[in-house]
Amino acid sequence: MVSTFKLQKTKKKQLIDATNRQKEMIAHLDRALLRIANGTYGICVKTGELIPAERLRIVPHTTHTVEAKNARDAAKKITHLYLKGSRTMCGFFIFT
Repeated sequence: MVSTFKLQKTKKKQLIDATNRQKEMIAHLDRALLRIANGTYGICVKTGELIPAERLRIVPHTTHTVEAKNARDAAKKITHLYLKGSRTMCGFFIFT
């Protein structure tokens, strides 16, 4: 049986995590408002291309086109795998 203390501790952690996610989202939206104010909202910071309106409706705080985000995520994954020391093949490269 789970103790009341453990349940309270779990609930408290869930509330803290939810609060932190909300704070992070507010920060993202504040930065989006700054980009609107300075005229750079909707412009990809990586490519300089316009971010499609459909993407902005789905993720209003985004700073990347889908293609730029996917390239960034792939680079992060490769770097993570390389630094982790996993033997992973990516394209023509083998990282050990």
